[in-house]
Amino acid sequence: MINQEKLKAGYLFMFDYKKKGMHFFAALIFILAIFSVHFYFYLSGGYMTTRNTDATVQLLFFRYFLHHQFLNGDFFWSWKYGLGGDVFSNFSYYYSTSIFFLITLFLKFDTLQEVLHLNIIISSIKLFSAMIFMYALLQYNKRSYNASILGGLIYGGSTFFAGYSERFDFMAEAFVWLPLLILAYDRFLDENKKGFFIFMVFIVITTNFYFGFMSSVYLNIYAVFRYFLTSQPYSLKSFITYYIKLIKYYIVGFLLSAFAFFPTVYSFLHAGRFDKDYDIPLLYTNIFYHNVVYNFFYPYSASQTLGMSIVGLVAISLSVLYIKQKEMLVRLCLLIFMICLYFFPFAYSFFNGLSAMQPRWIYMLIFTCGMVAAYAIDFDKKDSKYRSFYLILIFAAFLLYVTYVPSPKDLLYDKLQIVFFAVLIGAFLLRFKIKRVFFLICIIIVAICSIGYNNFMMFTQDLGDYQTQKASTLQTFSGSGYDNEADKQVIQYIQQSDSSFYRIMWNQINKENIPLYYNYNGFSSYQSLIPNNVHSFFKETYNIAQMDSPSRYSNLDHRLYLETALMNKYYIVRSGDSFIPYGFTLLKELNGYKIYKNNHYLPVGFMYDQAISVEQFNQLDEVQKDQLMLQAAVVEQAGSLEKFNTKKLRSEVLFKGMDNVKLENIDKNGDVYTARPNASIQIPLNNKQVKAGETILKMNLKNLTTGSLMLNINGTNFEKRSVNNIYSYPKDNYAFNVQNLQNNRMINISLSPGQYSIKDVEVLFNSYEKYTDSVNELKQSELKNVHYDENSLQGKVNVRKSGLLFLSVPYSKGWHIKVDGKDTDFEQVNGTFIGVRLPKGKHDISMHYVTPYFKESTAISIFTAIGIVVVYLIKRRKKVKSSN
Repeated sequence: MINQEKLKAGYLFMFDYKKKGMHFFAALIFILAIFSVHFYFYLSGGYMTTRNTDATVQLLFFRYFLHHQFLNGDFFWSWKYGLGGDVFSNFSYYYSTSIFFLITLFLKFDTLQEVLHLNIIISSIKLFSAMIFMYALLQYNKRSYNASILGGLIYGGSTFFAGYSERFDFMAEAFVWLPLLILAYDRFLDENKKGFFIFMVFIVITTNFYFGFMSSVYLNIYAVFRYFLTSQPYSLKSFITYYIKLIKYYIVGFLLSAFAFFPTVYSFLHAGRFDKDYDIPLLYTNIFYHNVVYNFFYPYSASQTLGMSIVGLVAISLSVLYIKQKEMLVRLCLLIFMICLYFFPFAYSFFNGLSAMQPRWIYMLIFTCGMVAAYAIDFDKKDSKYRSFYLILIFAAFLLYVTYVPSPKDLLYDKLQIVFFAVLIGAFLLRFKIKRVFFLICIIIVAICSIGYNNFMMFTQDLGDYQTQKASTLQTFSGSGYDNEADKQVIQYIQQSDSSFYRIMWNQINKENIPLYYNYNGFSSYQSLIPNNVHSFFKETYNIAQMDSPSRYSNLDHRLYLETALMNKYYIVRSGDSFIPYGFTLLKELNGYKIYKNNHYLPVGFMYDQAISVEQFNQLDEVQKDQLMLQAAVVEQAGSLEKFNTKKLRSEVLFKGMDNVKLENIDKNGDVYTARPNASIQIPLNNKQVKAGETILKMNLKNLTTGSLMLNINGTNFEKRSVNNIYSYPKDNYAFNVQNLQNNRMINISLSPGQYSIKDVEVLFNSYEKYTDSVNELKQSELKNVHYDENSLQGKVNVRKSGLLFLSVPYSKGWHIKVDGKDTDFEQVNGTFIGVRLPKGKHDISMHYVTPYFKESTAISIFTAIGIVVVYLIKRRKKVKSSN
């Protein structure tokens, strides 16, 4: 049903265009609020970001990397991302389809610090958009000017928004689109305007599938409650008809976003993050419920803290006065429903895709609070029977607040809150006796002051005192791994002397994503959608020692056979490091680093003529698996490939069990070891003549303590997180390449205090005796004349004996491979990489990458868009005919 009242009022799109001056004044108020939110950074002059968190070891690099990729027209693949990976779908969780990121493509920046300069600008634009869109929604729904402004302030001024802008800026974008999505749905119901609703569904899903899911769930929840505000008779049949209308046009918007949604979901479902079980309790502990008022309105940055202005607390408290008003009752019930979700852990898991509990969905609760607060403020009941309730409810809100904030309290903040409350009490008691403009000015001032101070306190807690924040950020972002010219020159030296295709191993890398910025092909990544086959290669298939995390991998633990098979050509080692890579020649010492070049470099492709099955492979130990990498393939079906004799693989057992180890400050009970301070385990090794090779320590290790535990193995640290930590990797069997054995032939394991389960201890030796021969054999049929760009690779190979061309390129369905100009099937070999069966002879190899299902999904989007246009033209033509 078309809302004639709104049409008569002169609404153009979202705003009543007759009130242009008032809208302009509202925008000025929001700009003032934005200034108050970011006041900490105006004082400090520092960057709006945390230090040494995901914001700066993930997102900062991603924004720089994608900016340059997209400007160069490289949308689908990059060799700089990990071992090589999909750009469009793997990064769509972050920025690939983000409107606010795509806008930055019109800007130019060459350093990470230039990217950081944009943070506060983008945050301000997002915050203004969120506030003005909330204001537009409330104005469209005939809320007063006062209520619309306050609703926007309460929604956008939450520390939840600013906290995500600071730490996970891509997540803050969901704040912007939710008010527009609900506005579009309201217009759809009131005026039968389908286009805007379809467009907003398209925007919400396209920009981020993860938050698109959350906002879509909220849309459905809102639609259920909104049904009771329609004028139709209430019945199951009418509700089904009402709901089908929503679903029908939602599907159109969904199909329009197919080009972004389906490739991303495919990538999401094939990411290495789904092996962990999460224990989701029915309820939180009592302290959570005791602190609920604190979580809603206090200015600190706990993950479930909303940090709204106290104006919201007062307004929501007043809403109970008007529950006899149908619209107020329905919206208050919606708020109560959302608050109930806040109380139950399962909601945090559900909105995170039935995974670990995450509070990211709370922006929808804040939206509901802002909307209900605006409606509550708008009911101007002047009857005397209501006036007495004002004072009671406001004082009740005040007592509720001061009673449940945790101790020790911030005395300054408490004093300010008392002042804010006193002003609010006076304003609400006098709201019917003073001019509306004075009431508006009063509560706006309180709201902005409350918002500004809340956010100032939150940023102070996160980043420290504002007076030292600038110096801290400048020091951090000019250090190693960021805008450090000395580091950049090391990479530039290698690239200027060698323009061929290879990978570089940066020893003891401390930031996994620096290849994205320093522009080289490396062996590391920190990313939430790492493909499962790549992730498994490090953590499972070859059991390479890595950080205990489901989103990271970094280097190959100095395991030479694997490094060589994956075309490592250069090693960068700090000058003071005792590590010298075997078979490498020192090329140059530069800026505190030593650059080594591999004497036994293998290119991206070489031939196998023998293979073993996956079942046989799984029976091998880590040393045998490494040796196999330079001798035979691991395949599902051997076909014409000769079966490899695994008895040729040699691993020497140096130690086994725990009977002859020396324990210091450790209590042993079976396989359980309780470590006290200064605890250590010493494993003696046979004092044989030292040979070139690798010593691999294997063990089954479990953390039986609630907190994380730390091991130090001959000087190398390894953290084992608590199994309850949502970011711990579900793994118990580990292999460590033990360094520094030259002096006493002893493995020393230092343990932090705690309880461990340790069993299946074994020390293996991997000799380099046959390493050179294996490499030289593979060089006889290597891929030559290699040419590449970010989405393709070409080369030539002379096959002496029919077999399988191994390409150290992660397997993906997005690759299209041609042999001698003809499309060719390929398979996954060695658990992760690409294999192509080739007959004897000379062959030209070419491969090109497009994100899986991108073409098909884009076709769906295009046909949907064409369908929308066709339907629109047909209806328009019918309308013209009927009018004639």
